[in-house]
This record gives sequence, C-alpha cells and structure tokens, in this order.
Amino acid sequence: MFGKLLPVHAALAFPWRSIAAGIGTGLLTTLLFCLPPLLDVRAVRPVLVLRRLVEQGPEGIGGWFARWWARRMQLGISVIVVAALGGIAWALSDSAKVGIWFAVLFAIALLVLLVMAAVALRTVRFLLNRVRLRLPSFLRHGLANLYRPGNQSAAVLAALGTGVMLILAVYLMQASMLREIRETASPKLPNIFLVDMTTDEIAGVKDLFQHQAWGNATGASPALDLMPMVTVRFVSLNGKTLEQLKDQHFPRRMLESARVSWADTAPDGDKVTQGKWWTTADAAEMAVGEGTAQRLHLGVGSAVQMEIGGVVRTLKVAAIYRADGQHLGVQVQFVLPSGELKDEPATWFGGRTSIRSRWLRWSVRCSRLIDNHGDQPCDVLVRIESVVDQITFVVRFLRGSRFLPG
Repeated sequence: MFGKLLPVHAALAFPWRSIAAGIGTGLLTTLLFCLPPLLDVRAVRPVLVLRRLVEQGPEGIGGWFARWWARRMQLGISVIVVAALGGIAWALSDSAKVGIWFAVLFAIALLVLLVMAAVALRTVRFLLNRVRLRLPSFLRHGLANLYRPGNQSAAVLAALGTGVMLILAVYLMQASMLREIRETASPKLPNIFLVDMTTDEIAGVKDLFQHQAWGNATGASPALDLMPMVTVRFVSLNGKTLEQLKDQHFPRRMLESARVSWADTAPDGDKVTQGKWWTTADAAEMAVGEGTAQRLHLGVGSAVQMEIGGVVRTLKVAAIYRADGQHLGVQVQFVLPSGELKDEPATWFGGRTSIRSRWLRWSVRCSRLIDNHGDQPCDVLVRIESVVDQITFVVRFLRGSRFLPG
C-alpha cells in the first residue's frame, strides 16, 4: 500500500526465519523452567502426593546427592534445552563461538540465580523463625509457603531473575548505543551528504554552496568537504599475485575492485601512525588505512602493484594512517598522489554541516542538482535519527511489556 511513498523499492517477504527463531526461543525457555517440575510427578503414586508436600526426605550430603540423582532426567532435559538455545544463538549470529559462549554464560547465569534464590529462601526462613510470633497470621503463612517442601519458589525466582536480566540487558544496550552516538557525533559532522557526483559537476556544486548562507549552529559557514573515488584493481602485494595469496584469506573481491582516492597532503581526520606523507604529486607512493594494512600484511616500504586505467603501476607504501571516523576519509582505505589518478574518471562524494531547518528546504534542490535521474535525498541524517527513535521505542515497549499481566 505504501510502496509509492517509499524512496526505494522495498521487497516484502514473510520473515520465516525470525518467526521460527522467536517461537523456538520462547518454547525452549518455557520448557526449561516448566518441564523439570512437571516431570517430578511422573512416578509418584496418588497416595504419596500429600505426603510428599510435608516429608523432608534424607538429610546431609547423601540426601542432597540422592535428591539430585532422582531428578537426573530433569537435569538432562535442562542441558538439552540450554544447548538448543545456544544453537539458535549460533544460527542467528552465524558464529559457533557466539552460540557456545551464549550457552555457557546462560547456564552460569542460571546457576547463579538458583543459588541466589536458595540463599534468599533460607534467609526468609531464618528471619521468620525469629519473628514468627510478631507477624500477622496471613503474612506468616505466606512467607512459610515460600520454602515448604515441594514448593517451586527457587525456579520461579530464577525465571523472574532471567526476565529482569533480559530487560536490563536490553536497556543497557539501548543506553550504550545512544551514548555512543552522542559521544561520537561531533558538531562538525556533516548533515548534508552529496553522492555520485561527476568531475564536471563539482564546480556547480561548489558554486551552489558558496552562494547559500548555510551556516552551522554558531553562525559559521564550514567548508564543503569533497572526496574523489576511483576504482582500481590490485595485481600483487609484496611481489605475490592475488592467485598466490588466495590461501591467506585476503578480501579478494575488494582487491579486484578497490576504491581509492587521492590527496597530496594528509586528509582532515587522518593521523599518520607510520611513515610520512609524500611531498610531490607525481610520487609513486600510496597510503593505507591502519586496519586494512594489518589485514593485508602491508607496512611502510611494501611494494604494491595495481591496475589504473588499464595500466599496471608499481607503488610503494609510504604511510599508514588512522581515520577518526568524523570525516569522509573513513570511506576509503587507500590514498594515492594526485598525479597517479587525476586523469582517471572519478566519482565524487561530499558533506557539509548546516543548520537543519535551512538545509531541509534545500535537500530536494541539492539532490536534483547532483542526480539528474531522480530525487535521491540528502537528508540521510534524518533517516538515521528516525531509525534510532524507532529502536528506542521498541526497546521501551519490550521493557514495559515484561511487566504486563499474563
């Protein structure tokens, strides 16, 4: 119904995997807390039902082991259910390590909750024995029912603790995510994004921004941040071809169609951690992002061959840099001198910080100027903000629904 109102084509599909994972997780968690107590009655004769509620059974360590051995089937089923929940975590995260750690830590958390529940019940019993005669009868009987034989108070407290733990975990995740956004969102971050510009459109874009009073919150007019990108193909790294390096699990697809940029000085936000930047535009050198350099085993002085415009060129790694994540330079991991790329067809990207109430009026005009094939919106930040708001609403709804009746 709303397909015509969306800026992109949305392929609607029924999320069978998510529904199956949700139903499976709910059923397994329910069985984990409900099935062990239900199995207690499988071999009990009706005449012993009332006696079991008042009989304590054998005392001491031997009695404790005897009671647990009698519940070996419940323990086995609990282990199977926890393993199944770990399998769901494995499937959802596509990581066996995540699934195993989830199952192990969940079992540990469950044991901790059971121990705390047992301690709490023993504390109630200890206190009640000392103040029993001072309490009203309804309160005295109610507290005594918590620890009487056959009572499932420990399991109920553990289930309640697990629910509270889930609510707290979701809340902490939400708070951490929003705090991270607030702490990393520099006031210099752009809120207008320009994409897929060609070289002959750059002059018009610069002219548009120079003649519009789009200042930031302080009234200043920050410069338009532009970055070119050229697609190249890597041929070899340190003298070894990509075919020879296939057993090292390099990102071959990225290397066969890599995006590089050019800059004769270190771009804003990029800090050189090793080596130094070139001083001439025609230097046969390049700079590599720190993370990518570690993954590709590249360092200062490494030799790299890449095909640029059909010509294979040999470059030396002159600098390793770290991007601060606040500028457009974070989009590329390879930077070359301008002399190597200035004659190649490039796609330009840009960003600009402006007052929101002003740039919203110009977003459609901006998009039409840059993209003649449609109205690709510039207000990306508004969409991100709306998504964060929706996540926050869902988290709060889930947190509140845990306390609803039923």
